[in-house]
This record gives sequence, C-alpha cells and structure tokens, in this order.
Amino acid sequence: MNAKITKVFGATKSEKNGKFYVAAQATMSTGDSVLGQGVESNALVNIALNSMSEYIAGLLTQDESNPNRFNATDLESQALGEDGEGLQITLRDVRPHAEKEGVFWATV
Repeated sequence: MNAKITKVFGATKSEKNGKFYVAAQATMSTGDSVLGQGVESNALVNIALNSMSEYIAGLLTQDESNPNRFNATDLESQALGEDGEGLQITLRDVRPHAEKEGVFWATV
C-alpha cells in the first residue's frame, strides 16, 4: 500500500525483540482497482523497523527517563521529504489496530 508520512510523533525500541516502532501520521491510498481510484485517508500508523534511519532519528529526542522511548523534537515544524510534502513509502503487512479505529500496524 502506498503512503505518504507527513508527521513522525515518536518511536519506541522494544526490549523484547530490539525493533523500533515508529508512530507516524500517514496519508494512505488504496490505489486503482476495477472499481476506480481509492480515496486517500489520514491515519496513525505504527511502523515496525529493524533499524531507524539517521533521517528519522534526527527528528526525535531520546526520553531522559526511558532510553527506549524517543519523542518528536519539534512536531509543529516538521516538513518531511525534499519538497516538505511528506515521505513516500510502501507499507506492507498493513493491519488495523485491534482496539482503535483509524490506527494501523505495518512494516516497510
């Protein structure tokens, strides 16, 4: 599924498996089908990563009380991507959160 990350809220490093889980605002599009073009929608996406890029790490500050937690340094002025319009990514294994509407889990 194609998506555009427009904000990165924070990340958590799992003590259990060492993966990073990045919480981001994304505009997701279902693409074209025999029915027509899908509608873009905004959602909160928790993205599982084996490692975090320097670009994303640069948007975050490590929490003083919890070294496995990272918070957005300046959420209001984030302008992701070269054009400031977001980061184009492809989400895989997209599945809805079991308890929260409009929230998804995914990998890249």
